[in-house]
Amino acid sequence: MPVYINGIATLVPESSYPQDFIRDFMIEHVSDDRMTRLILRRIYNQSGIEKRHTVIDEMDKAPGDRTFFDEIGGRLHMPGTQKRNDLYIRKAREMYPELAGKTIAASPGFETADITHVITVSCTGFYAPGPDFNIVKALGLPLSTQRYHIGFMGCYAVFPALKMAQAFCEADPGTVVLVVSLELCTLHLQLSKETDFLLSGSLFADGGGGAIISNHLPENPRHALQISAMSGSLAMEGESDMAWTVGDKGFNMVLSSYIPDLLKSNIIGAIDPLLTETGL
Repeated sequence: MPVYINGIATLVPESSYPQDFIRDFMIEHVSDDRMTRLILRRIYNQSGIEKRHTVIDEMDKAPGDRTFFDEIGGRLHMPGTQKRNDLYIRKAREMYPELAGKTIAASPGFETADITHVITVSCTGFYAPGPDFNIVKALGLPLSTQRYHIGFMGCYAVFPALKMAQAFCEADPGTVVLVVSLELCTLHLQLSKETDFLLSGSLFADGGGGAIISNHLPENPRHALQISAMSGSLAMEGESDMAWTVGDKGFNMVLSSYIPDLLKSNIIGAIDPLLTETGL
């Protein structure tokens, strides 16, 4: 039976900074080395990004009660993983339910009482009971609501989340799945001079997206997208070019400059099966 994405919503933190402000901020704090500063300037100037949202709202504040700064000198320092994760927990507990409610409101014909499954996604923090529990509690969903969390799979995680939702809907006509993904990447800001760390620090920000998945035929087709097929493929040679590990000073993300080349050499093999399956 057909499965539909019935509504989509997004959410970002209130605080944001222009990309050129973050560029100058990083140049000031990361290193006094001339070459590192030149690399930072080039990376940020060519990012194509105008501004980024973040839960870290202290970059332009005076020294004081700040997590990422020395209270006396105002210099950026690297808090431990626990402090970063504590901030993730506090912000995630606020943002996940808000985004979940916003997603339902953006889905015509659906109410909170219609939700049967909740799937949450994140790789930038951990806690239990997790965000799936927070959503059920905050929205007053039935205690029988089925809950699932996909963690530490990076950007790719949204695809298994959607495929899982699709499978649930195909198995039971009455299923309505709420998928909510939230990443707070800036919590893992690093002072490393390694180019791979500088690249990831120049691109990722904080925000989330949600969707309602069901097999309900929408009254207005313009309010929904039908899922015709999904396909995924591994680029085995890129294993070390995009990596995400837990360190003592937050999570360490490696983002290699070879990724565009990896995408170029693998895109046909990834897309062909999808086009063949759908007859496009």
